[in-house]
Amino acid sequence: MTTTITQDAHAVLLPAVDGFTIPGSLASLLASGTRSVIIGESRAEYVARAMTEERQTTETPQQFTDFTTRLRAIAGASVLVAVDQEPWGTKRLHRLVPGLPDFGPDTDPADVERSAHELGRAALRLGVNTFLSPVCDRLTGDNPWLRGRTLDLPPARIGELAAAFVTGVQRAGVTAVTKHFPGFPEVTADPALDVAHVPEGCWTESDLIPFAACVRAGTRAVMMGPAPVAGLDGDEAALASPATVALLRDLGFDGLIVSDDLDAPATLRKRTAPGPRWPPSAPVCTSCSRPRTDTSATSPPP
Repeated sequence: MTTTITQDAHAVLLPAVDGFTIPGSLASLLASGTRSVIIGESRAEYVARAMTEERQTTETPQQFTDFTTRLRAIAGASVLVAVDQEPWGTKRLHRLVPGLPDFGPDTDPADVERSAHELGRAALRLGVNTFLSPVCDRLTGDNPWLRGRTLDLPPARIGELAAAFVTGVQRAGVTAVTKHFPGFPEVTADPALDVAHVPEGCWTESDLIPFAACVRAGTRAVMMGPAPVAGLDGDEAALASPATVALLRDLGFDGLIVSDDLDAPATLRKRTAPGPRWPPSAPVCTSCSRPRTDTSATSPPP
C-alpha cells in the first residue's frame, strides 16, 4: 500500500481502552497514523450506566491529562479523544466534570446549554475533545441495549434538550456525536450480544425528530446504530445501510458519520466469526462510517 492509503486506513480507526495504560498495539496504531482513541469503561460499568465507586474515587484529572498528552506525543499530532459522556446515560468522566440539570418536561434548554458549555470546557482541560453523545433514541418498547440511557419525553422535547447540549459542548470546543441514527425505539435483543433488529412497524418518522434538531444545531458528527431497522432496511445494520445513510444526508447533515461497533452480532449477522464478544473490536469513525478497532480495550459499544 502507498503511504497515503495506509494513512487513510489508520485515520478511520477508533481504538478503545478503559484505563490509562497505552498498550503496544495502540502505540503502534498511533505511530502509524491512527488519530482517534476512546477512553471507555468496563462491561459492568456499561451495563450499570455508571462508573464504579472505586473508579470515581481514584481517578484524577492529572491521570487524564497525562494520558491524553502521551497519546498526542506518540502520534506526533492532534488526536481525537472520545468518551461516552451522555447527558442522560453513561458518564465516563463522572465526578471530574460539572454536572447537568435534571432533564424533564420543564427543563430550560438555556440552562442545559450553559451547563453543557461548562462541562465541555472541563473536559478539554482533561484532554478530552469528543463526546459520544447525546443519545437521541426514544424508547417505545423493549430495548435492553438503551434502557437507562434515554429520555421518556416527546420527540420534539428530546430534540430541544439534545440540541441545547450539542450547542453548549460544541461552543466549548468539544465535538458532539449524536447517536444512534435513525433511532432504535425497540430491539429484539441487545445488538452487542445477539443478532437483533428493530421490528416492522416499531420505527416511524417521528424517531427522526430529535436527530433533525441536533443537525440543525450543528452537531459535527452522527453515530449510526448497529442493527437493521425494518421498514428502512431489514437486511443491513443501519451503519452499513446505504438507504439509512442517505436518510441522514437528506436531513441536511454533511458532517462526519461514525459507526457503532462493526463486530456487533446484529451488524455481522452471522457473516463472519467475530471471536470473543467482550471487549469489542472497535468502532469506525469515517465520513461515511468508520471501524473502531480494539487495542486490548474493555470498552463497550457506545
